[in-house]
Amino acid sequence: MATSIVYKQLDFGSFETRFLRVVDPLGDPSEPACFNLLTASLVNAPEYNALSYCWGDISKTEAIEVDGITVSVSQSLVEALRHSGTKPGELIWADAICINQSDPYEKTNQIRIMGVIYSKAARTIAWLGRCGAYSKEAFRFLEALSAPGGSVSFSNLFRSQERPMPVFLGLQEIIQRPYWERAWIIQEISKSTNLAILYGEYQFNLDELLKVARHLKDLPQRNRDIMAAIAKFRSQEQRSRVGNPRISLLQALLESRHSRATDQRDKVYTLLGVTSDGSDIVPLPSYTDSIETVFGNLTAAFLAMKRSTNILLLARWAPLHLRLPHAPPWAIDWADLGNSLPPWMMSEAPLEEQKPSGIELPIRDLRIPSMGRYIGTIRQIEGHQLGGEDEAISSRMPHHEEAWRVMARLRNNLINAVTPKSVLKHCEPSYLSSGLARMLRDAMRGQRSEKYNFNATRDILRRLGSLTRDRFRFDQWGNSYDSYVRTSRSSKFNFSDASRRWEDALARIDNLLVFGNRLATIRNGFVFVVGSKAEVGDKVYQVDHVSLPVILRKSSSGEFLIVGEACLGLNSDLCGWMPAIDWLRSPSCFWAGDKETVTSKPIVLDLQNQTCMASWYS
Repeated sequence: MATSIVYKQLDFGSFETRFLRVVDPLGDPSEPACFNLLTASLVNAPEYNALSYCWGDISKTEAIEVDGITVSVSQSLVEALRHSGTKPGELIWADAICINQSDPYEKTNQIRIMGVIYSKAARTIAWLGRCGAYSKEAFRFLEALSAPGGSVSFSNLFRSQERPMPVFLGLQEIIQRPYWERAWIIQEISKSTNLAILYGEYQFNLDELLKVARHLKDLPQRNRDIMAAIAKFRSQEQRSRVGNPRISLLQALLESRHSRATDQRDKVYTLLGVTSDGSDIVPLPSYTDSIETVFGNLTAAFLAMKRSTNILLLARWAPLHLRLPHAPPWAIDWADLGNSLPPWMMSEAPLEEQKPSGIELPIRDLRIPSMGRYIGTIRQIEGHQLGGEDEAISSRMPHHEEAWRVMARLRNNLINAVTPKSVLKHCEPSYLSSGLARMLRDAMRGQRSEKYNFNATRDILRRLGSLTRDRFRFDQWGNSYDSYVRTSRSSKFNFSDASRRWEDALARIDNLLVFGNRLATIRNGFVFVVGSKAEVGDKVYQVDHVSLPVILRKSSSGEFLIVGEACLGLNSDLCGWMPAIDWLRSPSCFWAGDKETVTSKPIVLDLQNQTCMASWYS
């Protein structure tokens, strides 16, 4: 970073910023790069290029001249400037020099106009760094993928390569460059109207690289998510120019969770210009406030907004007080979302379901009044049942006719709640009941079958079978149902087809049982998924401040502690957990007419004594 430049005060009211004017050609590495520092207003901005780069290791420096003064800057910046193609007399903007990094007031004001700086640039140069071992092969592939008039698909082009492995390694090298993890590039790339990606001596199109990231196999999910977020923000910004809305700051923080910033406050500040409400929530970025203050105030602002979000749950997965002990228990560590959040916490509540929160700032007593709609009480969690309400599990076989009814309800429960209907469609419902019953029976007996992959389904079948209804385990109900079907004249059905379909569906259920999640039941034996901290007797509610169904535990003082979230069903794209209000409207909620479930009741949520979900794996 430059430290010895004499900066003159900018006129922030006139939207002034600084530019570097190139004095001598930049291509000769034996001579220090020379620049003059020019001040100009963005209202009538001169033509200039803007630099987007990764600061890199700031301990590795190189000397340049600015207004005749020798200053030390990072080698990464010098490399970016030399490869930018900026000629003598032309202007280029680079944040490390054009912003006085030692002046927090100036940094605050320059950040506010950062989007304007990149949107007005004649060209934005994104510098990825020096070439890797297989850069040439990767560049040729990208060049062929973007050939004018060509419509070749990624898979066809990749299969046509004589040496596909160097191409694969070269593409992987590019996508895994540290540049893509830098938080500020989200705004820099999104706002730019003319973007050039430079990788050593090569230049290529961002759109083709994003296409590669979508299709390249064996790419780490983290890198795939980072590139997907960049694509989403860039597309959103292009659509916003014709009046389409941007996403909220909360959703942007979730989308950009894997991005990194040297100053962790920049995880928030970089998103203010690319969100619909960022400037309203954080009107003025501050580099004088501590991380604890910035992150705490942001969490409090989200709590006070008139929306139903999952903020109260996020604070349990990424609690700031684990890293900063003096932070309040409800404050979220916005810099740690990428390492802490499970996949079902990645989406915000639909806008049409957002309700006034009624929370006032500051939050003094750590108790939030809310409205809750009771859904049910947890009766069992994988064999542990509610004491005093159920008799001991019976060792007898359930009645055949009752088994038929129970298995039909379990089948519908699983189809409607936690499995994709497409996997089980076009299959006779009775066949699905029979297939599930026989698979539960097999798991209970440890009996393998050639009709399906028993090793892959055994664990989830045993976990499902351990749940009970009316004094019998589900595997007992399945055994009784299967015995009835085998003795019935209508016992013939395509077990191979039904079991294969259940194999796929059970695999999806099994995928839900991560991060310590377990199967549980509420009334009528309805099966759903709860977190690792849930206990038998906890209550499941729809709460105004949270979109997902929540598990609450009443304290001795009468307030409700937030234990965790519950999965009563999957959302429409099968990638996230269904919001509580959607589940209450779904076919899965077969007791939706019950007055107890449709009446909201006042409740008080205690934030002081929340259960910290991050602690189970820390």
